[in-house]
Amino acid sequence: MRISVVIILFMGILIMSNSCSRHFACGIYVNRTNKYDTIRLYPDGNFEQIIYNRQKKLVYHSISKWQQTLNGISIDSILFYENIDSLYTIEVSNKQRNEGMNYDGFEYRYDNGVHIIYWKDYVDNPESATIFEWVGNLE
Repeated sequence: MRISVVIILFMGILIMSNSCSRHFACGIYVNRTNKYDTIRLYPDGNFEQIIYNRQKKLVYHSISKWQQTLNGISIDSILFYENIDSLYTIEVSNKQRNEGMNYDGFEYRYDNGVHIIYWKDYVDNPESATIFEWVGNLE
């Protein structure tokens, strides 16, 4: 009896420790409204966000960590913005940088046949959300 309980607990821990499972697809996600904003969720727990402005100049690139939590997805450093044209461009001579922040409110679901990651922009307006659509696997 004790052995079966230990085996079940071990299997549960093994499944929970795996960042990517059949319930969650690691891969490449693109912002639904800004195709120049790409995030990558790697199976090893690494997270990457790359953002280009409309002139295709790099404005943000960060590699950090991510993990699944009971609340959804937690990311160590992600850049939130309302206007992509207001972001600084990353150039050698540019001392100003856009800064990411830790965020623990990402949700994951299947929407109209596509895996999405999203967060609600305003708590009092649940229809307003920033949505990233899954576009492919990591190579």
